Order: sequence, then structure tokens, then C-alpha cells
Amino acid sequence: MRFGPTRQHISFIFENFLKDAFFLIVAIFLAIRANDTDEAIGELVIAGALLLGPLFRIVSYYVTVISVENDMLIVKSGLLSKVRKEMPISGITTINLTQSIFHQAFGAYRMIINNSSNISEDAEINITLSKAKALELRSILTSEAGIIDGAKASVARVAEEDLPQGAKVFTVSTAQLMLYGALRSKGATVLKIIGGMLALIGFFGELFDKAFDKLINAITEQLAITDVSDVGVVVVLIIIAIGIISSIVFGAVGALLQYYDFRIVDYGRELHINYGIITKKNYKFDKSKIAGISYEQPLLMRLAGIGMLKCIAVGYGWGDSDVSQEDPMLLPLAKSSEYESIISSFISELEKKSPVTKPEIKSAYYFLYRPINILTIVLAIAACIAANMIHSAFYAAAALVLLLGFIDICMQFNNSSISSNEDNVRISRGGFTKTTDCIRTDYIESVTDTATIWKRRKGIAHIMVGYFAKGGHAIAVNVSSSAADELLRYVDF
Repeated sequence: MRFGPTRQHISFIFENFLKDAFFLIVAIFLAIRANDTDEAIGELVIAGALLLGPLFRIVSYYVTVISVENDMLIVKSGLLSKVRKEMPISGITTINLTQSIFHQAFGAYRMIINNSSNISEDAEINITLSKAKALELRSILTSEAGIIDGAKASVARVAEEDLPQGAKVFTVSTAQLMLYGALRSKGATVLKIIGGMLALIGFFGELFDKAFDKLINAITEQLAITDVSDVGVVVVLIIIAIGIISSIVFGAVGALLQYYDFRIVDYGRELHINYGIITKKNYKFDKSKIAGISYEQPLLMRLAGIGMLKCIAVGYGWGDSDVSQEDPMLLPLAKSSEYESIISSFISELEKKSPVTKPEIKSAYYFLYRPINILTIVLAIAACIAANMIHSAFYAAAALVLLLGFIDICMQFNNSSISSNEDNVRISRGGFTKTTDCIRTDYIESVTDTATIWKRRKGIAHIMVGYFAKGGHAIAVNVSSSAADELLRYVDF
């Protein structure tokens, strides 16, 4: 027995309780403060039901045992139905040590381990251990075993002068992190903020009504607006402007809090990624088990000549837990001019480039037949109807929607491409957000080209490449079907 048998850390019982019950606790507090006895009793009944969560976790705590026997990590669990999960140490791809504020207070780590031999979510092992046991187990599961004493190991930042010779360090400054947060895709964030604003207005109606009335009166006086419909347009523009500005500010601050002190250390065989201030993250990768690297560029980042590097590896950025579901970030900001040198420094197989196959002019109109373009037309028609019934300014909105839709189609046509060689395949796609996936050829598990009979006659197809990672696939849209035959020359299934 190389480790254990041991149970999880006691903090496992309550690690999700506050998150799950926070709003209910606030509601109970407000009900009691308002002397609403009937409502308080109802909330207390629900609160009693919520306590079943920790009770079930107490049972899980006592029936779950972790151990390492020979070269196998074993987790036994279950009370009436016994479950034994085994993971070969040789196949472990990533080890994620996560420490939220709750875990920091109790000196514990949430440990998420993934195995490249199986990419289903059930293959993930998610346990909570004390700091000493977590580091000891990590040392056994990685190359640290036999090099350092696991109980004395640390996830703390190692000074560059103490790193072994040949180790490379990549860091991201505070300004770069905030720039990354400010420039990354804003559409969903703006909608969330506007939704939150509307919810707050509904909750604190009277207070917001007075403040908003003063703001509208001040603006209408300055602009000399008298038409009620014009006031409505101004209100919509103000809400959108507040949403955009707020998303930039919140994005910058949120990125700083999430990725504070971001640092990658390349030890040659392994990559170590550390970041976080509120929730601290520590990842370890075996580089030989990284399938590839993705370079994502929202429009604003592309105009600034930068983008986000993301790691394509089992266990990073996906999973069956809230902790393991996040962006698989490799570098929050990387210059387009340095993209090639950075990815090849991490994985040498990604260095070689090949001639690129792009859509031909004869396939351009096929980019029109996409659901997003149909939605664009529907929105433009709705804006025209609103212009006829409410205000002529909606004609400008309809024109803007159609213009953005046309630009997006042109960008999709320009960004779509595929290239391949014996070492890697590169696939680019997207409109306003361009994504380039560079995948190691030996990680490809399927190549599929799909097309209608009419497209097939013209030699045009969507080429989908499946690779070894959760949900791993990339699609080159409306390119020559001969590119699939070229790729198949290099793939050994």
C-alpha cells in the first residue's frame, strides 16, 4: 500500500453547503426581520430539507476510502451499492489542486484527477484531502515521487533562481490580465448585466424610479427632447451603454481576481500552472498527454493583435464538478506575432506548418445557410416592424443588425481553413470570434467530411476532426473535400 487507506478531509461535508443555501439563508433572515412568522416557518421547513445535504455527505464521508495500491489509484465508495473506481497512475493526464477560501480556512485541498484512458465525466476522481495528504498523493501520482518528500511538498510559488536548469517561466502582468478581461467576448456579459439591472430595478423599484427619473429628466433637458417615443429610445441606449461599460469594468476586475499571479513553469516533461487569489488553482500536466493548443481571438483582441491560448487536454476545462468546469487557460494573453513560437515551445510537434486549404469563391454562398443568419434576418424584420409601430430609429437598428450579420458571414468565409502534416492539423473557424485549433496528429481519433449531394459534386464539405479530449472536435467549414483525404494520409487510427 503506497498511500492510505484514508478518508477525505472533514471539510468535505460542508464544502458546498453555503453556496447551495446562501439565498435561502438570506430569505429566512429577511422574513424573520420582517416579523413574517408564516413565511419564516415555511422557509425553515425548506431549510430543514436542505440539511439533508450535509447528512448525506456525512454518510459519503464514512463510506469513501482512498488508497494507492501498486500502480493503481483506488477510490471505494457506496453504502448499499458499493462502487470501486480504479485509475492507472500511468494514464493520469492532469492533477488539479483547488483551494477556495473555505478550503484555505480548513487547510484542505479539493483534488481533481483525470485519466487519459477514458474521457467520460465518470472517469474524473474528485476528492477533498488535507494539505499534507493531497501533496503526498500528488507526489506519488507524478514525477515528484522519489524526488521530493510528498508531505513536505508545496504548491507555493518557486523562485526562478530555485528552478532546475532549463525550466521556462511564463507570467502575465496585472495590466495584461485586466486587458484580457476587458477585451474578451462581451455579448453574454452585457445581457447578464442588463438582466441583473432589471431584476434590481424590480426589487428596489421606488429607489430606482426616483434616480432614473432624475437621470432621464436631466438628459431630456440637455437634448431638448419632448417626444415620448424619443425618450424611450434614449432609455434603451442608456441601458445598453451602462451594460457595456459595466461589462468592461466587471470583466477586468473579474479576470484579475480569477487569474491573479498567473504563472506557467515548463519543466520539459511537465507543465505547472498556478493562478488565483480568492480560489487558488494549481494544475500539473504531462506534456506528452496534451492533445493540442487552441488560439481564440474575439474581434477586439484580434484588432489589438492578441488572443487567448487554451490547452486541449483531458481534465482541464471540463468535468462533472463546478471546480473542473472552466476555461482551459494556457495563457490569457498572447501576441499574434508570438503565437507560433509559444505553441512550438510548449509542444514541439506543433511547430511544423503546411499549405492552407481555404473555401473557394464558389462555396461562398453556402455560408448564408446557417441558423445564426436566419436569426439575423428575423431580428431585422422585427426591428422594421418596431420602427413602423414605435419609432423610426428602429430602422437604423435593423440596418445595423443586417450589416453585422453580413460582416460575420464574410469573416466566417475568411477565417475557415484547414492544413495538415504528419505532426499536426490546424483548423480555423469562426466569425467575430476566430478560433484556431492546432492538434497533434497522433491524438486524432476520427476524420469526417459531410456534405449534401450538390456540395459533394462540387467537392465542398465540412471536415470534422475528432481528437482525444472531452467533446474534442473541430470543424473546417465549406472547404475542399480533398483536404480530408490529405489529412487521412497522416492519421494512423
